[in-house]
Amino acid sequence: MDAKSSDPSTVYTTMNRCKEMTQKLGQRHAVQTMDQQLYAVAQTVKWTKQDMFRGHVLHLGSFHSACCFISTIGKIWGD
Repeated sequence: MDAKSSDPSTVYTTMNRCKEMTQKLGQRHAVQTMDQQLYAVAQTVKWTKQDMFRGHVLHLGSFHSACCFISTIGKIWGD
């Protein structure tokens, strides 16, 4: 997709495509994992269009937790 990833219309489009793919597979819930910035935008889209994304599950990725963990190890063993 050739668009700014944090733009609400881009996030809406990806959520909608994910929902369509999930429905084609016969599943009721669409699950998407994203980073913190996109998660915040996606939650806003989901809250704005509650009826459309009722079965949508947004999941915050573990990347930020892993970075924090690695940073802590670096600070402890850095000396």
